[in-house]
Amino acid sequence: EIVSLAGHLRLGRLIVLYDANGMTDDGAVTQWAGGFLKQKQRKPFFLAVGLYKPHSPWYVPRKYFDPHPLDETVLPEVRADDLDDVPAFAKGHEKQGGHHALILARDKWREAVQAYLANVAFCDARLGELLAALESGPNARNTIVIFTSDHGWYLGEKQMWHKGKLWEEATHVPLTVHAPGLTKPDSVSGEAVSLLDLYPTVCDLLKVAKPKHLDGESLLPLLKDPSAKRARPAITAMGGADKASYAARDRRWRYIRYSDGGEELYDHDNDPNEWTNLASLPEHEAVKKELAAHFPKVFQSARRPAGEIVKGPSQDGSEHLELQIGDELSAGESPKLAGRGVFVDAAFDFNPEVDMDSTLVGHGDAKLGWVLHLVDSAPVFTVFINGKAGSATISPLKAGPCQLRATLDYDGLISLAEPGRSEVLERASFTDGFPGNPGKGIAAGQSFGILNVKDYPNSTPFDGAVRRLRVTFLPPVKGKP
Repeated sequence: EIVSLAGHLRLGRLIVLYDANGMTDDGAVTQWAGGFLKQKQRKPFFLAVGLYKPHSPWYVPRKYFDPHPLDETVLPEVRADDLDDVPAFAKGHEKQGGHHALILARDKWREAVQAYLANVAFCDARLGELLAALESGPNARNTIVIFTSDHGWYLGEKQMWHKGKLWEEATHVPLTVHAPGLTKPDSVSGEAVSLLDLYPTVCDLLKVAKPKHLDGESLLPLLKDPSAKRARPAITAMGGADKASYAARDRRWRYIRYSDGGEELYDHDNDPNEWTNLASLPEHEAVKKELAAHFPKVFQSARRPAGEIVKGPSQDGSEHLELQIGDELSAGESPKLAGRGVFVDAAFDFNPEVDMDSTLVGHGDAKLGWVLHLVDSAPVFTVFINGKAGSATISPLKAGPCQLRATLDYDGLISLAEPGRSEVLERASFTDGFPGNPGKGIAAGQSFGILNVKDYPNSTPFDGAVRRLRVTFLPPVKGKP
């Protein structure tokens, strides 16, 4: 049994389900990784061990709650007027009916903090098991260990929960590096660094050349001498394109500039809770100018622009897209689907341990669209018409190089084939080309994509090597827009 709390505002009691060995998901991951570290490895290895906790919902076995009695749980320090001096751009979450208001109304704040502490304790135990396995095995003396997280977490500070915004609670993460023969126990640097710095740091520790395109800066000087100073701040971004906002954090200051020009400036030497916005004071103009100089001058997306993907129709009216995993097009950027059919040709390397439930490419949403995906290693071509799904499914793929071809014809015929091995035909409910243009665009390798969590709870982006991903929109039926 576990104690419930307000993780994602899921209130109530729940019984934790374990596997046959009494193991939680994170426990199973740690056990497997510990077994790997206890074995002598023939080749150099990179092992990434990801724990789901302390992500909500905050359900862990009761023994992790016991050291944190509810009546001894301390709430974060907050001020009722904390948001009075922040720009309007940073507000909106504090409205009536928001997460914080709901937690207060149900008197769940202390329970939520208790549960978060219990989940952190659960992760501490898993980390201890992992390090013990490393230390007891043959790899301890030459294995670099890096511990970090993807983002911080609000527990009611600034009336926020979960993640988001550019304040300290969400952007500050743990970072510990152990490099045998280099780092010293219990040494700490007070410099602000970025997770972008990890790639060049690992390159330096392994003595391999760093790619020229990296934005990060190696932490090797700080690992050698934790008292060393760093010339540039850590930059965090929120939003994109003309709505991009940025924060710069150095040893003392956090400066935030929103896309509409709103500003915040906090002095962490005197205001670690970021309660007093100093951005309007003229004596701090030089600080703001110095930090702002490190903001990107132009926002550049990691995604390919639509012009590189969509080339326009060929002479016969068909349109051909050569996609890469990670490509995304809006509904307006995607070729029109009404009155047409579509053909997908994919060639990729399949690893069932990673991609047995994954999405290759989709267009639209669960009301109107199509998606090529995998369920328990079986390829599925699903078509949504007016919220109803029709699909073709073939035999599960075998590990290794694979090829799939999927067709949605003008008359509603759905075909899916692994050439030379399996082919299935089904039918959708239209006979004169696809019945409309989807409300959402095309996405390659997107998590879930147009699949909903309820019906496809395990769907993930496709992670294997994709050698070919072609989508062809057939010429429109005459008379169709």
